[in-house]
Amino acid sequence: VSEQAEGPKLRPSALLAGEDAGPTLAPTARAHALQRGTLIHAALEHLPGSSSLDWRERLDQFFALKAPEVDPLERATWVDEVAKALENPDLASFFGPETQAEVNLTGTLAGQRAVGQIDRLHIDQARRQIRILDYKTNRPPPDRPDLVPAAYLAQLRAYAALLQPLYPDFEVKTYLFWTHTTHLMDVSGM
Repeated sequence: VSEQAEGPKLRPSALLAGEDAGPTLAPTARAHALQRGTLIHAALEHLPGSSSLDWRERLDQFFALKAPEVDPLERATWVDEVAKALENPDLASFFGPETQAEVNLTGTLAGQRAVGQIDRLHIDQARRQIRILDYKTNRPPPDRPDLVPAAYLAQLRAYAALLQPLYPDFEVKTYLFWTHTTHLMDVSGM
């Protein structure tokens, strides 16, 4: 079925597009930031299941293959950023075998079909809790939840709203992970 036949889709990551999503960048800087963010997301999607003994070597190879035009010193900062994330004890529960990466989500929000993709999802049956994690590669990131761009909070609220009907008796918690500072920020209820 074509998107046109179904009508427009609401995308949680674009709920407040253009509004309070962080600093405006020049086109070249924006392209570089998007490339960096995309590759860091991909590394965080695929690497957690592999042995931690070779994370840095695999990251270096991955970034060199996917971004050969980027200065090796810059790529080394990407390697460090991802390796620190994978080694961060605050994130261990998000990278365990019971979690899911890049979870596609479809539902209805405000009477409109919505589609999105959650970076990491942990459904803890024992605690009756859903934990949603979204990576953000902003530099510099905000250091307090009240400084988080409204667009990011709207995105996570939308994901929570889409999951809540599926798990009505579960608490839904939302988190942002700022890769640049390896800071996990609880933004539940924001």
